[in-house]
Order: sequence, then C-alpha cells, then structure tokens
Amino acid sequence: AIVEGALGEAGFALDEVVRTRMYIVDPSDADAVAAVHGEVFKHVRPAATLVVVARLITPSLLVEVEAEARKG
Repeated sequence: AIVEGALGEAGFALDEVVRTRMYIVDPSDADAVAAVHGEVFKHVRPAATLVVVARLITPSLLVEVEAEARKG
C-alpha cells in the first residue's frame, strides 16, 4: 500500500513498475514476502530482487521495498 501510494503521488501506477528490490532481515520471511510481491505484481511481472540484510536502519522494520516505475 505504501509503494502504491508513493507511486500515485508521483503520477505512476503499479502497472508501470519495471523493477523492485525487497530487503528482508529474516530469511524465513522470504516465502511470505515473495508471495505478497507475486500477488501485487502478478500482471506486471517487474524484474525483482530479494536480498537478506543484517538489519534495516530502524530495528523494528523487517522488510523494505523499493520500486522503480517508467512511463511508456
């Protein structure tokens, strides 16, 4: 929802996303994160990367998602 809102504020839609990067701190979350990504982007199929990191800047965060979109 956060990504979709940010895209909307910039004049983009989910179907204009061409690349995503997902950062997770717990490898056991990989399947759940990938499943949600697959559901949200099932018709778009952007290039996607899932990376396990030691931690995110705010310790309470478990997942961070980056999305790149392109018009046309």
